[in-house]
Amino acid sequence: MDKWLEELPQDVFDKILNLCSLRDTIRMSSVSKSFYSLSKQNIKRRRPQLPWLMMVSNPNSKLEQEEEARCFFSLSDRTIHSIKIPEIRGKCCCGSFNNGKAAGWLMTTGSNLEIRLLHPWRGIQMQLPHYSTIYPVDYHPYFIRQWPQFTIRKAAMSDDAAVVAVINEPGEIAFCRTREDEVWTRISCPFDQFYKFHDVIYHKGQFYVVGGDGKVGVLRINTAYPYLEILSEMIGKIGALRFHGKYNPLAYHRNYLVADSASESLFIVRRVAHSHYNKNGFEVYELELQESTKDYKKNAVEVESLGDRVMFLGLSSSILVMAGQFSGLKGNCIYFTDDCLKNTSFANESTDMGIFDMEDETIRPLFEDRAHPLFSPPIWITPPGVESISPSQIPSSRQGE
Repeated sequence: MDKWLEELPQDVFDKILNLCSLRDTIRMSSVSKSFYSLSKQNIKRRRPQLPWLMMVSNPNSKLEQEEEARCFFSLSDRTIHSIKIPEIRGKCCCGSFNNGKAAGWLMTTGSNLEIRLLHPWRGIQMQLPHYSTIYPVDYHPYFIRQWPQFTIRKAAMSDDAAVVAVINEPGEIAFCRTREDEVWTRISCPFDQFYKFHDVIYHKGQFYVVGGDGKVGVLRINTAYPYLEILSEMIGKIGALRFHGKYNPLAYHRNYLVADSASESLFIVRRVAHSHYNKNGFEVYELELQESTKDYKKNAVEVESLGDRVMFLGLSSSILVMAGQFSGLKGNCIYFTDDCLKNTSFANESTDMGIFDMEDETIRPLFEDRAHPLFSPPIWITPPGVESISPSQIPSSRQGE
């Protein structure tokens, strides 16, 4: 620690920290290692924080794609912070992580389909294998520039930040070891070929995936020939979306996986929109553990209430918190952000985000009249100070420029 900091009286030091805004505290962390340590201490002294929502600063600006600033909406104190992140300029965030040492990392893609991991609070980047090693790239450059989120649909990272798994837009899954692999390894899909993968999470030391039909599987990657092991059966209501073996064009749905670390249960959350029945909401199913084997049961059971649980869904890794730990937070709710549910006609922007109340099945907006360009949809991220990272975890040979 800098000598003058060590000699500073504790009461004076505390007063200085109390006068610092959150934005100033974040900026303090980039001065030196000593200031980073103090910054982290100051943030941890604050009350527990809910996820932040990262958004573009000015959704009406045509130059937003080239700007460095992003807005961060804090649910804990209902404030918006504008923070410059030079590394995100011209990039699309297609994933964020909140578990273990992966917490705080974002996944970005550029117009050239280069994939990187970015830690915005430390300014650290890590290069990942190019997207072309997942899926042959022959898209028109204009398409990539306008809709880069179509390349990576969802992503998850292991607790030790050593492995990343992604689902690309065609609905296929692949993984890479962040410190050693030069290409992505694709895993064949035993699911119904119409229903591709929808979501992937890291839970209990494994990567779990869910298909469009509600089946859950676990990736077995530590073998000579990685494969997917299916754990559960199709969810009945999702299967009913078919008509004579074909997809019902009036219905649209997307499945998410949410883990409860306390009970170790897995929740399958189904976002559904049905134009014929004017339905727009969520259904929740739970995969419980068998007491004798600690394996997940084959059939998911529909859940009528989340109790005190609150879920955060979107392009980020799913997050579950208990409302009782946060002042003013209502339980039994699902916070969701744009996941292209209304994007079937290639609209230029989306306003698709809000709060779904499981009790009365109503949706209220998270923001009024705020649209988001498709190149940078809103995404839940881990607030600064909550993440755990050490520069020694990132080999210099794999860091970005």
